[in-house]
Amino acid sequence: MKKIVCAVVLLLSLFLTSCGSPNLYIGENGNWWNGDEDLGIAAQGPQGETGIQGERGPQGEQGVQGEQGIQGTSGNGIKSIEKTAEEGLVDIYTITFTDGSITTFTITNATREGIGSEESDDIPHDPPLFSGTDVNKILYTFERTALRAEAKATSQLLLTLEAETELHCTKQNAQWSYVECNGQSGYVSNASITDIDLLAKSFKAVEGGAKTMYATAKLNVRLYPASEKELSVSKVMATLDWNDEVTVVSSNGEWSRIKIEVNGAEKFYFVSSEYLDSEKQIDPNDKTQWAHLFTECVPHQIKYTEGNVNLRKAPSSKEGVEVIMILDPDTKVEVIGTAQMTAESNWSYVRVEIAPKKEGDGVTYSEGYLNSRDLLDKPSTAPVTLDDVLALYPGFEKLTTEKTMYATQGVYFRSNPTNFKAAYTANKVGTLAAKEAVTVVASGVYEDYTCLVFKYKVDDKEGFYFILVDYLTTNADGIPMVTLDTLTIKYPNFEILSAPQTASVTTTKANCYLTPANAEKVPLVLDQGTSVKIVAKGQGASAAWLIIEVDGELYFVGVSCVG
Repeated sequence: MKKIVCAVVLLLSLFLTSCGSPNLYIGENGNWWNGDEDLGIAAQGPQGETGIQGERGPQGEQGVQGEQGIQGTSGNGIKSIEKTAEEGLVDIYTITFTDGSITTFTITNATREGIGSEESDDIPHDPPLFSGTDVNKILYTFERTALRAEAKATSQLLLTLEAETELHCTKQNAQWSYVECNGQSGYVSNASITDIDLLAKSFKAVEGGAKTMYATAKLNVRLYPASEKELSVSKVMATLDWNDEVTVVSSNGEWSRIKIEVNGAEKFYFVSSEYLDSEKQIDPNDKTQWAHLFTECVPHQIKYTEGNVNLRKAPSSKEGVEVIMILDPDTKVEVIGTAQMTAESNWSYVRVEIAPKKEGDGVTYSEGYLNSRDLLDKPSTAPVTLDDVLALYPGFEKLTTEKTMYATQGVYFRSNPTNFKAAYTANKVGTLAAKEAVTVVASGVYEDYTCLVFKYKVDDKEGFYFILVDYLTTNADGIPMVTLDTLTIKYPNFEILSAPQTASVTTTKANCYLTPANAEKVPLVLDQGTSVKIVAKGQGASAAWLIIEVDGELYFVGVSCVG
């Protein structure tokens, strides 16, 4: 700043003291000049500090939307990109477009194992000769492709080969085949050729030149003698129904070449020989042909369908067998007869009641065949009875009188008594809240677990469930208590006496237990002559026991100790 002030003062003094009018201007060197004299004063001062950025102005209004442009022509998509050859460090890729045209591009690698290493010299090498296996076979193009002078995608194009061109191959590797076509030899990418006989030239003509045959199932008619899994371009051109007539002109055993009319034009396509027969098949939907195989059920049986099942016109699930209707789960059916159709297939001939479609219509019936494995003795949604539970678990016994009991804490209950480990969740159904009341109907022991069976509703459906005896009590507050009712529920082999009996200990000492078994822990020992009250008796695992009351507490004692 000080320099600028001095320069201004000097220029003013020059102006005031000059005899004539000063001729001031800025010279090429950036200094002030007076005529031919360089005054040595820089015309531009030093760079000042950056000023504070101003506030952002308001956003302008949005412009009017422009008109829509003219629609462009249809694009040409990419069908595939694949690596088709290697030459030294160069990988060659071929792009095939949806219109059938192709192009190539190359990627040069920094190194490849055994190529481009530091040990390689700078002497140029000729391209490697085509390396492949000598063969002698016929190949076919299944799409438009190129015949090239060398086995690389960038090589000179010799011919454009149309689909279904026959080629004679004499050498082949994983990517390329050396072939001859119409006197011209060259290389073709394996990605566009197949050894499947697309033109059926190796097929053997049938006797007489043509033979009428019939489809034995719903059958796909294909463009080539191959499934789409074997050859992606072998598309389905038509479909034959069961017993449709076709004219076979040749076959290789696995496939048959047929003459067929499609959309008014005669075509030659292929079908699997396995599903053709020289004679029409018996109509599987004619019920009368199966009647002699079925044994009538006397009396007729009532069954229920398991899941959605097909009611069929014949005892078979093969193509061509018509489905009369699809039955809903738990549909009630009347089984009229059954037959063992094969070693693993048992069928039932059934009658199904059809509900009226509208009010006033009468009930109708439909008859047909169901696989017997799809039938149940009772509906899958039918409630399970206590008898069903006891039949499954013989170690459980029904209580003489149902008892109301209460959960001692929040606790899981289970669908079966097979595993009560906390980590095991497969049979967990739900949870009882602390103090929640349930109706206990049976008790027993299974796999060393002493359990209670109780009635309970889950999703508004009543069922029977299992819980360990320790988690239920007869105390309405959920307080675990050893009561006579609890003990007799836990040990159903014990019977409560109609009236307590007074007795005394007859042995020198009497060990009292919390269970009807000799245990290491003895909570109470009574001396001979001690008075006790007998309230129940029963059979333990190996001996007879009494339940006695001493000072308001209940214990188990051997029968021989009290009299």
